[in-house]
Amino acid sequence: MMENSSLQTTIAFLGATGRTGSATLGPLLANKDKHVQLRTYVRSKAKLLRLLPEIENDSSVEIREGQLDNVKNLTECFRGASIIICTVGENQNIPGLCTLQGAARCIVAALTTLQEEDENWSKPRFIMLSAAPENPRFRAAMPAPVLWLLHTAFYYSYADLSAAQDILAAAPQLMSLLLVQPPGIVEDEPTGHEISTESVRKTVTYADLGSAFAELALERAYDELHAVGVSSKGGDVSGKYEFELLSRMVIGLFAGYMPGYWPAKRFIDRIRGALGW
Repeated sequence: MMENSSLQTTIAFLGATGRTGSATLGPLLANKDKHVQLRTYVRSKAKLLRLLPEIENDSSVEIREGQLDNVKNLTECFRGASIIICTVGENQNIPGLCTLQGAARCIVAALTTLQEEDENWSKPRFIMLSAAPENPRFRAAMPAPVLWLLHTAFYYSYADLSAAQDILAAAPQLMSLLLVQPPGIVEDEPTGHEISTESVRKTVTYADLGSAFAELALERAYDELHAVGVSSKGGDVSGKYEFELLSRMVIGLFAGYMPGYWPAKRFIDRIRGALGW
C-alpha cells in the first residue's frame, strides 16, 4: 500500500528527457498528495522544459543540469534522496558503447561519498531501466531464434547494460537495486500496465512503462523486489507490432556490423538537419 506519511519523499531522477523518462514524470507529478519532491538531473534543462513546460513553475520539481560523468554534481543530486530513478539507456547498436557502465561507476562513486560523509546515511532505493532479455526467467520463455536475433541486433546495447547492472549490483551497501525489465517498448496509446516477477508480454507502451515506474517508486509493496517485468495489458495483440520490432532488429544488425554505417548515418543526419528535414 502507499506510504501514508506527511514526511516529504525526495526522488532523484536521471534520464527525464528520454522517452521513458518523460513518460514517467507525468504520473509522478500527478501524485501531489504523496509529498514528493522531484529532483531531475538532465544534460539540458531547455530540452526538459520543451517536453514539459508546465514544470517550470512547479515548486515540487527541481531541475539540475549536468553530465552523467560528473561525480560532484551527482553527489549533490542524490543528497537526501530516498529513491533514485534511472531511465538512462541507449537502444542503438553502437560499437564500443559504454555510456551506462560509465554512468554506473560515477553513481557508485557519488553514493560512496555520501556514505562516507554521514555515518547515519541511509542507502536509497535505486530503480533502473533494464530489459526483459536480461532476466533469466523471461529469457527462458523466449524462442531461441528470437533471443539470438535480439542479442545480435542489440549486442552493444545489451553489453553496456549488463556491465552497468553488474557494477551497481556489486555495491549492495550503497543502494537497494530494482531492475525494471520491459519487453519491446512501443509508441502507442496506453492500455494499462502490468508488473510481474513471473512473465512479460510482447510489448509495453512508453506511457504504460512510465506509469509502472511511478508506481514502483511510490508503492512500498515493491521495496523487497530486485527485478520486475512491465508489460502493457494490450501488449500481446497479434500482428500489431511485429513489423516495427523486426525493423528495429534489422537496423540494429546493419548498425552493429556494416562497416561505415555510423559515419554515413551521422553525415546524413547533418545534411537533413541543415535542410530542416
